[in-house]
Amino acid sequence: MDALEDQFRYRLAIKFLLPDLIPRQRIALVHCPYEILTYEAIRCLGFDLVVLDRPGHFLESPKSPFAYLRESFYAIDLNVDDGLSQRIVEIAKDLNLDGIFTRYDFYSTHVSRAAELLGLPTSPHSAYSIATNKYATRMLEAKENGIICVNNGDELEKRLRDPKEPLRIQYPVVVKPCTGWSSLNVVKARDEEELVAAVRKAHSRILGHEGDTPIQSRVLIEPYIDGPEVDVNFVLWEGEILFSDISDDFPSLGDMDDKTGSTDFQETTFVYPSKLPTLEKDMLYKRLKDCVARMGFQTGIVHCEARMKNSAMDYFERDGITDLDTNSKTEGLDPSVFMIEVNPRPPGYFAVHGITWTYGVDYYALHVLRCVMDEHRFKALAVPFSSEVKHSIAVLNLMPEKGGILKSPDPAVRLCKNKPALRNSISLYRNYFKPGEYVTPPDAVETSLLAVVVIESKVGRQDLLRKVEEIREEWVPVID
Repeated sequence: MDALEDQFRYRLAIKFLLPDLIPRQRIALVHCPYEILTYEAIRCLGFDLVVLDRPGHFLESPKSPFAYLRESFYAIDLNVDDGLSQRIVEIAKDLNLDGIFTRYDFYSTHVSRAAELLGLPTSPHSAYSIATNKYATRMLEAKENGIICVNNGDELEKRLRDPKEPLRIQYPVVVKPCTGWSSLNVVKARDEEELVAAVRKAHSRILGHEGDTPIQSRVLIEPYIDGPEVDVNFVLWEGEILFSDISDDFPSLGDMDDKTGSTDFQETTFVYPSKLPTLEKDMLYKRLKDCVARMGFQTGIVHCEARMKNSAMDYFERDGITDLDTNSKTEGLDPSVFMIEVNPRPPGYFAVHGITWTYGVDYYALHVLRCVMDEHRFKALAVPFSSEVKHSIAVLNLMPEKGGILKSPDPAVRLCKNKPALRNSISLYRNYFKPGEYVTPPDAVETSLLAVVVIESKVGRQDLLRKVEEIREEWVPVID
């Protein structure tokens, strides 16, 4: 009972009582992915949820098993043309909304503009337009150089072969769509042939249509920066950091291409909390907070990605376990921060739950409270667990090794039977394909993860990473 009482004291640090009654409010969510737990949280916060999404959505029918999660559903054309903001306004103007939001980068500028037109709380849509354009974001870093932006592969080849001023590329470089998400079509190019192919692939994705004209992203080419990659999240209220965290983003295939031959940057594993030295974590907070402010964001949840150049640590494999350790090659060198991107929304669904279990702060709940500017509850729910709570959490992303028809059942069923102790370490998981469905190949323009598994340890990081490797070995599908 003493241990139980200690855990209550360590974990329940928030203020439960507020001086005023909490009013019932109505909010609208534009684009509603299958993230059931977050919509349960919205109900618990006392909000009535209005959903704006495409026809055929899983929440559209009032007979849906999840219809209780929303008050109403409105079908909308989410094509990202110039008229999207106005289409949102036309639906929302008579709904007596207290706030409107999205968590999808693709729509955030349009939703922010609609909020401005509706007189609802939002950060400036000009700030979102910078954050959702990787070239505009990169231009905030005036001292960075070697950044190239092209409209398409034809322009790139023309500039490479310009008789007067041909492009001079120092390889390797990273190629990415200026408008993109989830590391789709982000690859390393090690020579001109790979560069041209990568640019053509990144540009080939159709984002929407402006009339009959397809909307396609411009393509950014930037230097490849070696060093540990991290995710950094901020909880901000009027420029003040109420809470923040850093997680380690383990090497992707693009970082290990000397071993694999692959060059993509699809995330593999995130581990919370970060193992980087305090000095480097402080540098990350300072530099990225400055980037966020210069974009124009003062209040809300901001998810950033960055690398530490000349870090005192790097990834090494020992006894089958890969983790950060002291890097003797950078001894005496000054570390610096290379900002990759800034996203004014919570991290992904599984990362949100990993962070909540690690620290007791639910970024999605705060994202919702920000859209109505509920300062009291925003600040109350930004209070983390006591430092006595020691959790290590990993989010394991599993990509298919090839495309084809999935033949095998849910691996968790076999895991539960054969290794129940290991299964009990899994806090949350999702398989993205069912037996009999076609699994997209990993090199497709439109690809998908095979599964995501959130793994927990109360023993420590080494125990956690051992479990990650065991689960990775067990979670093997049969694809024909």
